[in-house]
Amino acid sequence: MLCAYNIFQMGDIVAIEKLLNIKGHNRFCPRCSCNIKGVRNITAGTTIYHVPLTLPMKDGEPKKSWDPFNLPLRTHESFAEVTEDMDCSETVTHRKELTKFHGIKGLPALRRVGSLHFGRSTPWDFMHLAFENIGPNLVKLWSGKYKGLGAGSEDYEIEEEVWNEIWAEMAAATHDIPAQFVHVLSNTPGYFTAEAWCFWFIYLAPILLFGQIPRQQVLHPHLPVFRNHKIVNIVDWVQKYEEYYYQYREDHLSACPLTIHGLLHVPDDIRFCGPEWSTWTHWGQCTI
Repeated sequence: MLCAYNIFQMGDIVAIEKLLNIKGHNRFCPRCSCNIKGVRNITAGTTIYHVPLTLPMKDGEPKKSWDPFNLPLRTHESFAEVTEDMDCSETVTHRKELTKFHGIKGLPALRRVGSLHFGRSTPWDFMHLAFENIGPNLVKLWSGKYKGLGAGSEDYEIEEEVWNEIWAEMAAATHDIPAQFVHVLSNTPGYFTAEAWCFWFIYLAPILLFGQIPRQQVLHPHLPVFRNHKIVNIVDWVQKYEEYYYQYREDHLSACPLTIHGLLHVPDDIRFCGPEWSTWTHWGQCTI
């Protein structure tokens, strides 16, 4: 008889939230692999939590930041411990407080599958993380169309007529690239697939956007360097991203969605689960 051992759970952010029975994105403690706490725009009265490394700055106070090389990672046992504390709660209010603080609603759906590590067996799906979220969101930032945010004290927005020229050059270039590398891309990025965004950011964007954004390093990270099982340049990129777009302003917290924080967990995912291409849900043609 054959025995199968399920060691990974793959899916987008919402699917993983359902599998692990956690409250998930936009909540106070949003992620399965990390106990980092979110912050919200209290001044504007918003209820959505965001997860920047550095908290919004206040006049006369030094910056407070999570250590990106020592994030508060969840353990496999913590799910059972939190659930037990919730079951022992004497009031419904206390149970709700524990659920909010830990982000855990109960034991995971596959709690009887002994081969799963609840804190490690759900790697970030790089297709949804980068090609369907971070990439398109960066273009929205550069177009001045991201959640009503302006450029603040920085200068990264590109005029619409320049974008029209960029998309036209892109469409013309892909006509001469073999389909084995990428399909013909239209000049309407709203219809891009994950494969299209992948190719665009790796091969086209560094050339098409050259000189358009003053701080070009915020666009394209350098080759990764490992230190203590962390990819140093990913940490550097996330910190530069926050400095450039979030600017440590409470009214710019929406520039720090959960997907930006998710990049910081990619090194651990590679270490525990293998290369990203072995666990993502991008089953189609791969260009990297």
